[in-house]
Amino acid sequence: MPLVTPAVISALNTSFSLSYQGAYSKAPVFWDQIATEIPSNTTSGTYGWMQQVNSLRQWAGPRVIRDLAGSAYNLVNLPFELTFGVDKHDLDDQQTGIYNLRAQEFGNAAAKWPDEQVVAALWAGRPAGAGLCFDGLTMFNANHMLSGVAQSNTNTLALSPAAYETVRAAMRGFVGESGRSLGVRPNVLWCCPQLESTAKRILEADFMADAVVATASTINVNKGTAKLLVIDELGALSTTTWGLADTTKPIKPMIWQLRQAPLFTQMTDPNAESVMMTRQYTWGVEARGAAGYGPWWLAYLGNV
Repeated sequence: MPLVTPAVISALNTSFSLSYQGAYSKAPVFWDQIATEIPSNTTSGTYGWMQQVNSLRQWAGPRVIRDLAGSAYNLVNLPFELTFGVDKHDLDDQQTGIYNLRAQEFGNAAAKWPDEQVVAALWAGRPAGAGLCFDGLTMFNANHMLSGVAQSNTNTLALSPAAYETVRAAMRGFVGESGRSLGVRPNVLWCCPQLESTAKRILEADFMADAVVATASTINVNKGTAKLLVIDELGALSTTTWGLADTTKPIKPMIWQLRQAPLFTQMTDPNAESVMMTRQYTWGVEARGAAGYGPWWLAYLGNV
């Protein structure tokens, strides 16, 4: 009589699924603070409307029809997986406790998957990177063109109150058609963990050191002008990275295109090749999606 019965496998499936879902639901994530989720039901998504800056115009004569085909930004969904195996002999000997921890780790990893992809896209979007937005330039670039006007959304300033004010003013000065303001209102200061204390002083302190008199202080006019987002994953890439984002618009500066949410699956047929040849029952996660860029004018990159 086999030791690994259907009842044993069913109980394991239930136990692993509960462990996975519990960790998935508790994992802290940040991607939705700077990225808009856009569902996908095909291999890729095309965002031909991205270059359009919409504002009502006085209706004099025929309507002006906006052509969405002028700039096609294509974002291809990529497949992802994470799999663990349970040795048949461990099931025979009822040595499965450690695998519940593995299922929990997988749940956490699945929840953090969008975070990792958004960070990767954010980092790739720097001037020296390969992350291109709809105009064919890197997301953060000094030569973005909009209605014939070159505008920069990057600099090399280290994070400080003065740099924060400079970047904030630059974003609010972005212009679109006919020199009209794009109405950018940066409301998120994002940074690597090494800059957390500096960022908190800028956004939360009541007073700041006076720029002229070293022994004096002045009211911190930047307090409460944005919320802070510390992105821990950036700490392994740079100790000086920071930026601002406007997340008040219908679309945020980053895009999270989701084709298939993480799905916890299993291969537990005792006649499966993996079981017959390598004694491995397998459980794992599969998902499809991609991170990309929204309008470049909704984000600004400081020192990297």
